[in-house]
Amino acid sequence: MELEGTATVEQLIARYAHAIDDRRFDDAGRLFATDARLVVGRHTFDGRDAIVATMLAAAASSEPGKHICTNIDAEVDGMHATVASDFVMIASNRTVSSAGRYLDQLICTNGRWQFQQRQIVVTIK
Repeated sequence: MELEGTATVEQLIARYAHAIDDRRFDDAGRLFATDARLVVGRHTFDGRDAIVATMLAAAASSEPGKHICTNIDAEVDGMHATVASDFVMIASNRTVSSAGRYLDQLICTNGRWQFQQRQIVVTIK
C-alpha cells in the first residue's frame, strides 16, 4: 500500500499544479477537503470555499504560468500522509516568478487523497 499510496499522493500534487496552471480553480478546490486549511505566509484560509476564493483573487492579479513540482518526499501512514515538495513557477515571459516548498498534510477519504492542509513557503520571489 505504501508504494501505491505514494504514487497517488504524487498524482494529487500534479493535479493541483495542472488545475492551477489551467485556471480550473473549482477543480483545484475539489482537491482540498471541505474543512481544509491553506497557509500562505502569515495568511490562513479555512475551508474549501475560502481557498477557492483566494485562488480566484490571486489569479486576478497575476499572469498565467507553469508550475514545476519536484523533490516530492511523501510519508504515507494509512489514511494520512505528510508531504514536502519543491515548486518553481515559470511566468509567461519565461522567467522564474517564484519558487519554494509545499508542506502538505493529506487525508484519504473514500479512496481519494485530498489536502487537509497545504502550507506554501515561498523562498524566491
